Amino acid sequence: MNSPGPRARTRLAFQRKVEVLEEWAREGIPAGKSAPAGPAELARWADPELCLTPWGSPNVASPNGPYPDLRARFDRATRLIHGDGGGSARALEKRVRDLEEKNRQLGAQVLEQIHRIQTLSMELERRVSLEGTAMLQAVPGDLQGKLRPFPGRGGRRE
Repeated sequence: MNSPGPRARTRLAFQRKVEVLEEWAREGIPAGKSAPAGPAELARWADPELCLTPWGSPNVASPNGPYPDLRARFDRATRLIHGDGGGSARALEKRVRDLEEKNRQLGAQVLEQIHRIQTLSMELERRVSLEGTAMLQAVPGDLQGKLRPFPGRGGRRE
């Protein structure tokens, strides 16, 4: 299997970086990460976790460079991320609305999970109580009074 040549590897690296920036423009920059603001930073940007590799010359990402389509996408993403250029206020307002909606949905999911946990907890307590009662009924009568129930298991101290 042939590996891609240097030019193809550079284009793939550029494309991957642009895809990450476009995602961050939509979803926000993850904690602990930072986005490059220009071609020189873009060329040096490396992050093995994100499969981002550097290339030697910032000219690769210049407006008149070999990949004008990727440069245009890079410019658009960085304007949204860094708030430069026209339309960024509208994009930020949309992002705030989207995040508010996502927050509302997550809040509803949290409440649903809390309810589910409470329901399961009550069911578990009921079953443990029934199991403890059944075990005590199986013990001969003269020994039942001598057994101490475990605290929190539904038994009563006499």
